[in-house]
Amino acid sequence: MKKHLILFLLPALAFAQAGGGNLLQNGAFDSGGERKATRWLVPPTPVKNLGGDAEKVDWGVKKDAYENGFLFITTNAPVKLHLWWQQEVAALGGTTYELSLRMAADIAGSSGETYVTPDVGLYFLNAEGRWIGYQRLPAPKEFSPEWTVVSMKVTAPDETVKIGVRLGVSTSTELTVRFDDAVLRQAP
Repeated sequence: MKKHLILFLLPALAFAQAGGGNLLQNGAFDSGGERKATRWLVPPTPVKNLGGDAEKVDWGVKKDAYENGFLFITTNAPVKLHLWWQQEVAALGGTTYELSLRMAADIAGSSGETYVTPDVGLYFLNAEGRWIGYQRLPAPKEFSPEWTVVSMKVTAPDETVKIGVRLGVSTSTELTVRFDDAVLRQAP
């Protein structure tokens, strides 16, 4: 049954991707609120791993002064955190995809050993839903306080049926990370 469904969906997927449109829904983050973003999710395991530090962390969608939405992750105190947003979409194995987005962060002054690392990239799932690879954004290796446009191109492994976008951070300090204008498309 799975094989027939996949064979049926492949032409429709190829047609949708050939148009060059955004495969992501709500990539401009215009829809969402406190601890939610329409069509995006924060997996429960990293939240559960926060334990007693969960009250130090928040995430969701906020609006800027012009009412443009953006995705955020924030800590109001130093905390060891690895948290991300994700969205999965149908994909074709062997196809090259391009992810582009804007990102920025406001990082509190820190002392001692602190770290802030973007966790932005694409992961790939096979027909059984198993993780078969992850490609991190190659650069930049750090956030800037100003919006920075970043992009990457990755070819999906042949057995890929879903591709996931991951927008997150690993940190040990107080910060607010922002993401906006996420676009995933088949590369030209």
